[in-house]
Amino acid sequence: MFSQAFLGIRRFFEIADFYNCLFLTVDRKNNVLIPIDKRRQIKTYFWIAFHAFHLLCQMISIKTKSSDLVLTVGGMTLSGAYLLACLWLVDIKQDSTPGQLMNYIAAREDKNIPGKVMISTCLAILVHLIYLACWLVPISVATLSLLWPCFPSLLSSLLCSTESRGWTGLWLLIQVALAIVEFVGYQTVSVSAAHYGISTTGTGIASLWLYCKELEITEHAKKLRSYRNLKILEKIVNACIRNRIFLAIALGGPLVQVLVGYTIIQIANSPNVTILAGSSVIYVSIFATTMFYFSIAAQVYRMSKDWIKRQLRVLQKKEGRRLQSLMSIRIEFGNNFVETLTPLVVQGFCINETVSLLLLNK
Repeated sequence: MFSQAFLGIRRFFEIADFYNCLFLTVDRKNNVLIPIDKRRQIKTYFWIAFHAFHLLCQMISIKTKSSDLVLTVGGMTLSGAYLLACLWLVDIKQDSTPGQLMNYIAAREDKNIPGKVMISTCLAILVHLIYLACWLVPISVATLSLLWPCFPSLLSSLLCSTESRGWTGLWLLIQVALAIVEFVGYQTVSVSAAHYGISTTGTGIASLWLYCKELEITEHAKKLRSYRNLKILEKIVNACIRNRIFLAIALGGPLVQVLVGYTIIQIANSPNVTILAGSSVIYVSIFATTMFYFSIAAQVYRMSKDWIKRQLRVLQKKEGRRLQSLMSIRIEFGNNFVETLTPLVVQGFCINETVSLLLLNK
């Protein structure tokens, strides 16, 4: 299932294996996800510590090097996106459930389910878009570090001053070294976050949507059993994403989208194309991710709720009572879950808060 999307996901793991920044890897022989060996896990823990230190340096830079509101928000945009990615990748317990879930979904045989081509295509486009962002964002940040070393949240800004620019050759070497560190830091955090935020969450939610569609073509005698199996899959998906991955998307995604949108509007006429390009890639990636996930999760909730209502009309009294005890399929984040109008509420919040920031600046 989702063969095109899994081709893109394998490309994430090619980068991850180069840096050893994930606790999972692809078994090329059996074509499944497996935990990495214990020696390589030390490098993965190193990357988690590195990202925590990098994030601390960004906070110090924003606090001490921001000279105006636009630069402050621009620095907070980079740090906010970085923080969101860090929330996804901090998997200290090395939970193997996401890998097992993806192996199950990948091994499941494709059926002629209504909407299968559409959802598979959307998921594949999202995966390849995020893969492109895993290269464009690090390149943009590294270029920004070379062209505008005093920009808040960059490592070079901590050393940037009027005197430092007179170091000539030494300062240039420092800039290049810090730009390489920025590139590596943003690429590893992007790839790690893409695994949890895109590979695990995307395939999990999309598979729930397809299985809800499959209920419509299931034989009448097997429908109740199929729905119970779907509820089991729902529990597994929620166990993987509820407390960390989808919670970070639901809370952090809209906040970062507001900051990035405000930054793009403020620097729309700026000659600095690097910041505009990097911010645009981040905005499109976050917008596409949040809209895709919330829309699919809302449809899963609506379809399962409508399916229960339809079955209550045709099932016998005894089976109807059993069906009434079942709840609709819910994609959870924290103690909440996605309802039908949640995508509109989220985007309405983003628009209102972006306008509020623009009005405050005036």
